[in-house]
Amino acid sequence: MSNNQQYDTKCLVHPHQDIILICSTCPNNIPVCTDCITGIHIGHIFISIEDGNIRDHIQQEFKNQTIPKLNNYLENNKLILGESNRHFKQIHENHTINLDKTIKIFKELKDIINAKENDIKRLLITKLDENIDVNNIITTTIENNNNIINKAIKNNNNNNSINKNEFIELLKHNHQCNNILSNICKINYLSEYKNTQLIIKENLESIKDLTYNYLEVLDDIPFLKKDLKTLEYGCDVRNIKIRYPTIGTIKHLPETIPTTVTHLLLLDGFNQTLNFIPPTVESLHLENIKYQLKPDSIPATITELSLLDGFDQSQ
Repeated sequence: MSNNQQYDTKCLVHPHQDIILICSTCPNNIPVCTDCITGIHIGHIFISIEDGNIRDHIQQEFKNQTIPKLNNYLENNKLILGESNRHFKQIHENHTINLDKTIKIFKELKDIINAKENDIKRLLITKLDENIDVNNIITTTIENNNNIINKAIKNNNNNNSINKNEFIELLKHNHQCNNILSNICKINYLSEYKNTQLIIKENLESIKDLTYNYLEVLDDIPFLKKDLKTLEYGCDVRNIKIRYPTIGTIKHLPETIPTTVTHLLLLDGFNQTLNFIPPTVESLHLENIKYQLKPDSIPATITELSLLDGFDQSQ
């Protein structure tokens, strides 16, 4: 009994039932129990977990194919978490800017628009809370998947000769990990973020009698609507439709920037001059770039300049 208890041999669907067979009708060699056989897998074809061929096949497949994919998946998760945290940090900074702007505006009109001020602040906080929920969901989902993967790799890596219960545990982990891998292309975590902007619709002096229609909180275009893409040097980007590109440390800038670009973010380490920025760009956001700015470095067409956390230049 104690030998059985050290292995995870319980059914994924029915945690109180032991895994006894493998369903060969369903994909990914699903381990099943007696309740599965008479339930959702009724009428399917099953293979014994004692079958040496299927055991060797699953074990070798997990070791030689699945584990390398899982390691790549873990590395990709690191990148996603890094991008997620960076985007969320910028969202939080925008929230602070918006909140300060709101307070300043409504301080001038406090006697007549105090109620409206509170409404705007509550809405901004609500939008931030939504992004907090997104951030928590992304972090929790990835951490849970990482725990499953790390447990599978730790318990099953480099096991050439395993007993029945070890194989059942491998079978279970193999199914869980294959499910995770099969959903990689279906999930775009970062597209769930909503970058909130505070829109000032009219001149303040001209609308004191129209205070209740003065401000509006809108959800800006999410940072990433599509999958992240890495573009190699020399590729033609003229026909790529993008509004919010991000450029980091690179050796070569593209020959042309798409005319659809209106906002540009230059990341830490960016080391090129700014004369490549097209006149369509109106909003420029700078992190700690290496290129030393000069008085005439910022194009005249830029109407909004943001110096983000980490920017460290005297000019």
